[in-house]
Amino acid sequence: KSGGGDLTNTDSPAFSIFMGEAGKLYKAAADELLLVGAPTSLASNHLDLINQYLENAMVMELIGNASKDPLQAYAALNIYIKNSGKESELLSNIQKVLIAHGIIFNGT
Repeated sequence: KSGGGDLTNTDSPAFSIFMGEAGKLYKAAADELLLVGAPTSLASNHLDLINQYLENAMVMELIGNASKDPLQAYAALNIYIKNSGKESELLSNIQKVLIAHGIIFNGT
């Protein structure tokens, strides 16, 4: 529950507000990443991550409107699921480049 509302009820204002706030966090993360320079070896993954976060920001808003347009929310949820796997892949790629260049160390 959030602010007295039920987050499991897609008809509740609390659900819509929560998803809207999650979307704002994705947008803020994308905006922050835009301010970070990336070397050529990371540029593609960096840009893909920014674009994915921007897409997720829109997706969260669509999911938050599930009570008004459930079909669109369902499609958005499928995009979010796909993006979650892609985000893991992008972060793993970035980590591998950083390890390869001695910027971070593998903890194993």
